[in-house]
This record gives sequence, C-alpha cells and structure tokens, in this order.
Amino acid sequence: MVIQIGVRQSHSSGVLVSKMQSSADDALFNTDNNNSNNTDDALESGAADSEDGSSAVQSSDFDSIEVTHRVSVVKEDDAFQDMYEDLPDRIHFFPERKRWQVLGRIPLRFKQDEMEQAFLKEQLPKLNRVVRISGRIGTFLGLVFALLYDLVLYYNLMDMRRTHLIQLSAQCFAFVLGLMMSSVRMNFTEDAVLALYCSFVMVVLMTHRYRAAYMGGEIEIIAEIYPDLSLAALTTESFTIVFISMLLASFYAFPVRCKRGMFMIATTPIIYLAFTLPMPAEKTEGGKSRVCEMAVNLAAVALFCSIGRSNVEVADRLEFLRRQLLEATVTKEKTLRFAAEHEVEQGPFSSQRPRTAEASSSRDADVQSRTSHTVSSIIFSTVLPGGLKLQKLQFQAMRQVAVRDQWNIEAAHLQHSPHLRLGEGGYGAVFHGQYLGTDAALKVPLVDGLGAQLHALGGELRALRRIRHPNIVSFYGACFMEEEGRIILVEEFIQGLKLAVVFSSRLFLGAGKRHDILKGTCSAIAYLHGQNPAIVQGDLKPDNIMLETGSMKPKLIDFGLSGFAKPGSLVMGGTTSWQPPEVLSAGRSASMACSTDIFAFGRLMFLVMTDELPLKGVLPADVIRLAMLGEAPGLCWPAQATVHPTFQLLCSRCTSPSPSARPDAEEVLQELIEGAASKTFPGCESMFEPTKLTEL
Repeated sequence: MVIQIGVRQSHSSGVLVSKMQSSADDALFNTDNNNSNNTDDALESGAADSEDGSSAVQSSDFDSIEVTHRVSVVKEDDAFQDMYEDLPDRIHFFPERKRWQVLGRIPLRFKQDEMEQAFLKEQLPKLNRVVRISGRIGTFLGLVFALLYDLVLYYNLMDMRRTHLIQLSAQCFAFVLGLMMSSVRMNFTEDAVLALYCSFVMVVLMTHRYRAAYMGGEIEIIAEIYPDLSLAALTTESFTIVFISMLLASFYAFPVRCKRGMFMIATTPIIYLAFTLPMPAEKTEGGKSRVCEMAVNLAAVALFCSIGRSNVEVADRLEFLRRQLLEATVTKEKTLRFAAEHEVEQGPFSSQRPRTAEASSSRDADVQSRTSHTVSSIIFSTVLPGGLKLQKLQFQAMRQVAVRDQWNIEAAHLQHSPHLRLGEGGYGAVFHGQYLGTDAALKVPLVDGLGAQLHALGGELRALRRIRHPNIVSFYGACFMEEEGRIILVEEFIQGLKLAVVFSSRLFLGAGKRHDILKGTCSAIAYLHGQNPAIVQGDLKPDNIMLETGSMKPKLIDFGLSGFAKPGSLVMGGTTSWQPPEVLSAGRSASMACSTDIFAFGRLMFLVMTDELPLKGVLPADVIRLAMLGEAPGLCWPAQATVHPTFQLLCSRCTSPSPSARPDAEEVLQELIEGAASKTFPGCESMFEPTKLTEL
C-alpha cells in the first residue's frame, strides 16, 4: 500500500523517496553525502514543481539529473574501493596519533554517537550471556571447593571465632553474587559488571586468614585460631595475588568496552592497598614496600589484560561496521530501485515529459547497473572477516544475487560421482557431473567452514558471473546449499587436455596450431584486461589452460586466484615459476596488476614455441633470490628451435623485470596477428614423433 500511494501522489512520493535516500546514506556513514545531495535536491525540486502545478520540466534539467546520477555512481564506486581500509578511521583510539599506537591502541568509541549506541545495544546481550555462564560455573566451584571445604575442615560451628565469621560471611556473599549472576531475570550493564568484579576482589581479600583476623581484632591470638599453620603461611599473599590475577583475566574476557575496563587498572591495586596497608607492617609479608610492589604488579597485569582486550574489541567494532555497511548498502539498493520505479511510472519528471518504452528500458538498465555494481563489490568481497553471523549474511546475499541474475542452480538439478574427479585446486576438487542431463564440471569445496569457502570463492564468482568469451570456460551458475553451508560452482565441461599435459606428452604441433593457442589465450587475456575494472587471471600457467579435442582451441580455466586491478586489491597466491619478480618480492602484499598476466604469458609463449619449460633447471630458491634484487632469470632459447627474432623480442618484452616495460595484452595480440600475416611467426615444428590427440 505504501508503494501504491507513492506512485499515485507525486509530491508525497517525492518527499518519501528523498527521505529514504537520505536515511540510506546516513546508514552508509555519510561516505557519499555529496553525491546523494544532488539527487535528493533534484527530486525535492521536482516534487515542489509538481505541487505548484507547473506544466513542464525543461529538457536540460532532466539531462542534468542523468549526469548527476552517473557522476554519483562513479564517485560511489571509488569510495567503495577502499571501504574496508578506512573503517578504523571511524573509531576514536587512545592514543590518537598513529605513531604512538605501535605498542597498542585502546578503542574508546565510534565517532558517531548513534553508531556507538547501536554497538552497545548489540554487546549487552552478549555480556549478559557471558555473565550467566560465568556465574553458574563460579557458583558451583565456590560452593564445592570453598564453602563446603572450609566448613568441613576448618570451621568449628560450636566455637567459631570472629575471624571465621568474616571468612564465612565473605564466602556466602560471593555465593549470593554467583546466584545473582546465574539468574536469567537479571540484566547486567557494564557498570554492574564492574561492581561485581570489585566485590569479588574484596571477597578474595577478606578470605585471607591473616587479614580476616586483623579485621576481627584477633590478630594477637591468630596462632591459637590456626595452630597447625606457621606465621609465614598465614601472612603470605601468594594465593591472594594469584586469585586476583585470575579474576582480572576472567573480567577482561567479558565483552565490556575498554573505556570502562580501563578503570580496573587503577581500581584493582587501590582496593588491594586499602585492605592491606592498615595492617601492621611488621606482620605483613615483606613489609610496606612489598605491599606496594604487589600493587604495581596487579596494575601491570590489568594493563596487559586491557591491551589484549582492546585488540578483541577493535576486531568486534570492525566486524560491526562491516555488517552495518553491508546491510545499509543492500537497503540503499532497494531504495534506489524504488526511486527508479517511481520515477518511471509516476515520478516528478514523468508527468511533465513522456517517455518511450525504449527510454524507460534504458533507464531501468542504468539503475540496475549502478546499484548492483557497488553491492556486488561487498557481497563477493574476499576481505570480510568476522563471525558466523556476518558470513551467513554474505552467503544469503550472494544467493539472492544469483537468484536475481538467474544463475542460481538448484541442488536437485546436479548429479556427480566422486570417482569422476577431473582435478584438484586450492579451492576444491573438480568432478565430471551432470547439470540437467548435460555434461558439466562441478567445483566442490574441500575447505571446511563457511568463511573459508566465501574467502576462496568470492573473487572467482564475481569474475566468472559476468565474463563471456570463446577462450574462457563458460560459467553456468552456482549451487548454494544453505543447510550444509556449501557452494558448488557449475562450469562448462571441456573435452580435452591441459596444455601442460599436451607438451609433457610430446605431441606433434604445427606452427599454425601453436599460433592459434597463443592467439586464443592472448585474446582471452585482452578481454579480461579490457573489463572495467580490469580482471587479472592471477595464475596463468599451462595447468590452467585447456585444449579442446580436435580443434585444439585454448580455454582459460580456474579463476580461483583472480582479482580486480584496482587500489587495495592484493595478490592471493600463484606459482613461483610463472610469477614476476615484483610479486615474488612483495608476497601477499603485492597489488593486483595486468602486468602480472603479461609476464606469465611471455613465459607461456616460450613454452609453446620451444616445447621446454622457461625455467628448466632453475631452483625456486634462485628465482626468489633474483626477485628480491628486482631481477628475473633470462629465457634460454634452444638452438634447435628456429624462432624468429621478432618473436624472441616480444617474449623478452613480456618477461621484462620492470612492469612498466611490458606491453599490454592488446598490443601483444596485435603483434601476434601481424606476425602471422607477415610470415614472421616462427615456423618451428616439434622435435617429437607425431601423435594424435585422441589417442591420449
């Protein structure tokens, strides 16, 4: 009903859309306020014009709105490229300067008060759950090992001294606190937990025999009260310090915010000194100096526990921000869709300027593109660490995108046999299966845990679901098995052999076939690099190229290590002998770049034209050592392979140690085409005996 009312009343719907857009932008932490304000102002202006009864809207105004939308999309995509990197900037830390945060940083609060309140509201149920569990365990242990133990062995109920009464009262008080903590009807705040902790510290101090005797005025006759214990055993503070340290460790295991827990650094030693310093110095262990030393040690223990707790809280706050960002972005996509549908049917502009069906279709396609691109960058992200709740949310959002884009595959439509294994990679095993009775390759995950599957699969799904090229394996869809928490990729089944198997099997390949293999592979790479943003295959090698039986048509497979060439996108792995020196030297901190694929393709050209591996006889350790120096092993062309100098020069340019010196994929493809046309393409033939592909 709300949508229908918005469609029929242009002014009301314009304000409603504006408010929905504004609220969605606020939920996105004002990352694109400048962009959304232009759109909101335009919608509100159009609604006001409609209310005043104006009869037309100038064409220039409508065109300016279109331009504003497109500029907004570009800026929004740029903002979301680094959306996870700037999340810590939304938190107030102590100390504030980053150079002072080397030893540790303590999160104080979010910079937005609304976000801090939402985080606290989410943390309180967790806090109460931990309090109840701790209360039940502590009550049981206290009842068995403290109260009953002392009653049976030490207390004479017929002749109890004041010292015994003080100890027994403290233990009963701790027992009552434990029952309160165990109650499901009690809701504890952070301040209440702090008060509970201070109470337990005082209980520990009051159960100390010598301290209890002092409080009861029986310090002079303590030897008569405990005749079996020496004075050293009665005055020692070893067990007291250990128990208080255990309380500190358990307190910092509670999800209490660090700005509250920091008070325990000073409160704990203060309570200890307040219960210890009044006692006679000659009767205490080590005198007053020893007491002060113990207080400093307790403060140090509390400080180190606080630093450990701060790291956990930072992770919790970042996960909270990521989850809020994901939910807000999905909400914003729905808002944009509602605004687009309203504008098409009964928006403030539609009544003033009629549209054709073709214009409306183009408009819907534009809205679809700009809303889905930003959302997919989050949904298919491989940098979404966090708890199971966030992982399930990402899994469900990924499945919704699959259903919307019509590449979701039901489990009932798939069949596969475990013994028909085609291969195995970093993500999982590939099986020959059936999809609706048709041959298909099924990628079944081998990693355990939903988070590990999402991390391994997010980049590959985001790349494969949009690319279509004759030399790239076709992507049919994915099967989301929610109950099992598993994702299965369904791809084209290619009847043929891997390029590595073809050359290791000493097959006869003519110059034309070799040229077709290189040209087809390079065409696929040029297509990937031509996307926006550019897609980097990331692990280009003979094992990831299939040759179809008969035609020997190459097809790229396995995009498990692929990514986008944009700021913040890092290399996920690869094979040492096919990686450039800048990636080997930087490791996992290397950025995704198209030049990485070009380097691997240069070595692939060497293999295809010489039948030899490019680094034959070179140890991986030597390759890495040269990479640290910014160098790479050179290509040793065999004397028996007649390769044209132009082709050798192209290989050398592609495998240059400097990324900027390497040509792009389109330039390499053009040189391959021109080389074949001018007969400069090498006319070498294999040195091995002819063998048919179908015989293998």
